[in-house]
Amino acid sequence: MNFFFFSFFKKKYSLKKKSYLLQNGIYYSPIFSKGNIFIKSNIKIPQHLNFTKLENYFTLQSPKLFFKSFIIFFNDLLCTLFSSIIVNNLNNSNYVIAIITNQSDYLFINLKENKIIRFLNSNVQLAQYNLKRKIFGNYINSVPYKVNELNNSITEPLILGKSFSEIKNNLKILEIKKILIKFKIYNSNLEKINNHEIKKIKFEITKLIKLALFNKKISNIFSNINILDSIESFKFIPCHTDLSYRNLMYYNNELIVLDFPDVNYFPFFYDSLSVIFLSEKKIFELFLNDVFKKEIINTLDLDNQSTDEFKYRISNYILFFIIFHAYRKVTQLNNNKINLIDFKKNISLGYEKWYLPYIKKNNL
Repeated sequence: MNFFFFSFFKKKYSLKKKSYLLQNGIYYSPIFSKGNIFIKSNIKIPQHLNFTKLENYFTLQSPKLFFKSFIIFFNDLLCTLFSSIIVNNLNNSNYVIAIITNQSDYLFINLKENKIIRFLNSNVQLAQYNLKRKIFGNYINSVPYKVNELNNSITEPLILGKSFSEIKNNLKILEIKKILIKFKIYNSNLEKINNHEIKKIKFEITKLIKLALFNKKISNIFSNINILDSIESFKFIPCHTDLSYRNLMYYNNELIVLDFPDVNYFPFFYDSLSVIFLSEKKIFELFLNDVFKKEIINTLDLDNQSTDEFKYRISNYILFFIIFHAYRKVTQLNNNKINLIDFKKNISLGYEKWYLPYIKKNNL
């Protein structure tokens, strides 16, 4: 299956928002959002997929970037209006929705057969991807899939359950507790792994941290922990790495994990904390009020510790979560370009979003 870039402008800007069409007359050009999904279709889109926001196109980082993002938006708008007329005459087409994600892979949703085809980034090794995803899926409820080695793609069923945001609050709390227990079992049953992928991740993070620590603000954030030795000692396991609430669906009376553009080896605590930190704001507030304390103690092996020791250890785990989250943000495009400025920016954002509220709440 081939792709080409459809543009009313000659210059192709290297932004995340672009319009792509399928060849052979069967194509669709939606307005792409920053990172994930789309808007505009002549068919009903499952609600958990439909969360594009107009402001995702624009950035205020600099006038130059704002101008580029405006051009991309205008281009996508014209493409959508132009192609929607043709799309309406192609109701016999299976592939009516195309998605470009911020991991540089492609999705096609076949609504006639209720399946999703994900064409993985060319840098993703399918054999390793399959191994890690199978290990993860043995313990954590995940959408089933099949691999196609010929075109480096995977096929998944289109799960039509309830998005995490749609379920009631008491059910959200119950399901998060259940998935935290599963992460405990997952971590306990898996032997420590030490391979070239993990060594590469440790090397890249160590290099980034050493450079970031020249910044006084970053240095002050991590002044009370031994970052490098801790990273070296952590147990790394296959992780989803993007367990935000958008990638959790309530299906068949349980949460199921969706959207695997890549699975990677991350510290054992990363996914379990992601379920809370990358969830809705109210879930993080419940965490601050110790609603998940019992499960967190169990998941992170923090039994038999005093209250003060527990709070201190959690605060350290939050800092390490921030480091790995910042690393994931600057490497998710798989383009071998790691931006130190963005890494430091994401550390600062995580510090303000997660660490400061925790130490304020707990008087640390």
